[in-house]
Amino acid sequence: FWHRNEKEGRFDIVARVDRPHGHNSRVRAIEFHPTLPVLATASQSGDFKLWRMASTGVDVRPLTWRCEAAADHRGLPCGSLAFSSDGSLLAVAIANIISLWHLQRLHVGETNENKADVVQGAASDGSVVEGSPRSLDLQSLHTFVHPPADEHIRDVKFMGDVDPFIVAITQHGVYVWHVLGQCIWWTIRLCTLDKPI
Repeated sequence: FWHRNEKEGRFDIVARVDRPHGHNSRVRAIEFHPTLPVLATASQSGDFKLWRMASTGVDVRPLTWRCEAAADHRGLPCGSLAFSSDGSLLAVAIANIISLWHLQRLHVGETNENKADVVQGAASDGSVVEGSPRSLDLQSLHTFVHPPADEHIRDVKFMGDVDPFIVAITQHGVYVWHVLGQCIWWTIRLCTLDKPI
């Protein structure tokens, strides 16, 4: 993570997380939360994580990002991520599936029985920060299965301020899901060229 130093006309590194999903896994997507100092990352190895910034303000060095929650969908490689406009929902594209998750804020002293209530973090120098209480949790809500199994979702976004829709884009189509009705609302097939002109 970088901060623009306007005074000296350069970018300074303020935080770094080495191998956030392990030694052999690449990060495939990053999405910032719309209202909280939180970001989500998705990996090729099949997990996605929520990270919370531990320090506030750009003048606090080093900034620390802590992994607050981690989940996966059957170990399948993750692709695109999207938060709803209010930040309460996280959509994760996994092959031809959209996995929908509820982002829950935990109050001080509250824990999830299934997960540890202490997390690790990483500072800009790569050092590990221990013993921070968790403040976020993920709960699985629904799985939307995209009709053509051989078409992987390239991008997923919430649509509108109220966010009743999720838009999924593949190589050959656009699919709009109605979140509350849990059904496809609208689709269009795209004519694409397999080879560039």
